[in-house]
Amino acid sequence: IVSPSVMKKKTNVVSAYSLQQRLQVANSGAYTWVSAASEESIPAMEALVGDEGFVAVGKRQLSYDVHVRRAKDVIAIELNRQMQATAVNNVWHNLQTSHVVSGSGMDTRLLIRTRTPLRRADIDHFSNTPVLKMANEEISDVLPPEHGEVIYASENEVRRWEKRQTMSGARFTLVETRRQPLIVLHEHEEDMRLEYQLIASLPSQNQSEKVDLRTLSLELFDTAKIILETLNSGFVNQFKCEAEPVVAKRE
Repeated sequence: IVSPSVMKKKTNVVSAYSLQQRLQVANSGAYTWVSAASEESIPAMEALVGDEGFVAVGKRQLSYDVHVRRAKDVIAIELNRQMQATAVNNVWHNLQTSHVVSGSGMDTRLLIRTRTPLRRADIDHFSNTPVLKMANEEISDVLPPEHGEVIYASENEVRRWEKRQTMSGARFTLVETRRQPLIVLHEHEEDMRLEYQLIASLPSQNQSEKVDLRTLSLELFDTAKIILETLNSGFVNQFKCEAEPVVAKRE
């Protein structure tokens, strides 16, 4: 979702290349990234993971994502189906964001991200503090106000696949999330959606494992392109976003 500030004055059409360049230099307030894929692409994705050497990790899991805004930061909490905290972290911080804009259909976003560790006291505190409660199939926020404000919550059905044999030596994880938002602040967060993420985790500096970053970047991008090609037709069919040719007219 692009704001008018990305476009030039009195211009309604821009090439995919120009849009991509403008997004690279625009601040984060100039656009909103929305991850969404079509349900009709699921069978094709299930076939793809086998062809690309990915192996399923566990079974489909139900979980809840919660973001809690405090005075100076935002905490990300993951809850299981019993509403017990399984992970408490700072939200991700994007070090670098790159966009690959398609002339028709889906775009790709490549992120290099990190998050600083939380204090053990904060982890223990939110691990033992009620955040959400289910009653009569309704989810409600039960976090005490003095601990922060719940600004986002979603119910997720998650599947994961891993690929350990890669040219770069990094482990790839493909995550499929069927997300049902429960508590939101922004309109674009409201609808249920299907999301796919391809993740490569880099070892910390004190680990002996080495990863070739150049090879990793190329391999990650090539794999992302294959996933994009698999998802694109379903995306275009569901969201009716196929590009129409623009013909310049002379008067």
